[in-house]
Amino acid sequence: MRFRETTTWTLARSFKIEPSFPLWHKHLNVTRWPTRAFRLARLALHVIVGLGVAGLIYPHVSSLRQDRILRWWGRGVLRALRVMPQVRGSVPPLDSAGVLLVANHVSWLDIFAIDAVKPARFVAKHEIHSWPVLGWLCARTGTLFIERDRARHAVHVIHAMRERMKVGISVGIFPEGGSSLGDHVREFHAALFQAAPQGGAVLPVALRYLDARGEPTTAPAYANEITLTECVRSILSQPKLTVELNFEEVISVSGRSRQELARATEAAIAKRLGVPIRPADIVPPQRSQLETAPDLPA
Repeated sequence: MRFRETTTWTLARSFKIEPSFPLWHKHLNVTRWPTRAFRLARLALHVIVGLGVAGLIYPHVSSLRQDRILRWWGRGVLRALRVMPQVRGSVPPLDSAGVLLVANHVSWLDIFAIDAVKPARFVAKHEIHSWPVLGWLCARTGTLFIERDRARHAVHVIHAMRERMKVGISVGIFPEGGSSLGDHVREFHAALFQAAPQGGAVLPVALRYLDARGEPTTAPAYANEITLTECVRSILSQPKLTVELNFEEVISVSGRSRQELARATEAAIAKRLGVPIRPADIVPPQRSQLETAPDLPA
């Protein structure tokens, strides 16, 4: 299937400028402004209700009930934006043992798409904690924030991840170290894979977004210096989007190093998507410290 670069075209039309690449998809219709406004209003209403649930209910219920709330929240976000989840593979039930859920990263929608099917507590960069509204919401719903420039803090987060999985709570990570257009998988950083306890499992999830024609699209991609506002506008402009969630066979942790787990997981996801694995970006100092965090006992 040919990859349709819809994001830049949508933004170009929004700002009345010419895109810098061939307009393969120029004929693709975009939604009218009343439709975009209606979807945005639905999303805003869902966020308002979600803030109340996160503040008054979520912290006071069992982990199973919390999973159900996260599933409701994720489905509501997708429904408001007219993004349809399409699930392939075997999805573990809500009351199953906690796993390390690992996915490729394309969009800010990824977490909501996964939570709509298999809720997890995700690891996110520490900067998100300071974001208005969203940072508070993430903190209240169990997100683990990691300071990548502090190796000791990484060790603390890995301990917290492991403890959650031991009590049956799944934890999600995006080990590429950033998002992409979805036309490749970047080599996975291995540091956080050691959080999976011995006897546990890693669950690869391959994410792909499709347009109204069922073709791969970059419309939801939050990459290449695209701002969050521009990304939301691009999503709202699409008549319909589908997020394909491919749940692969679980990978046993027993007898595997964190590097072996990372390589096996990235290979499974790239194979499912039919895209190449590209070397990780040049490692900045903070990432280097994270990667050199000491191995922890199982």
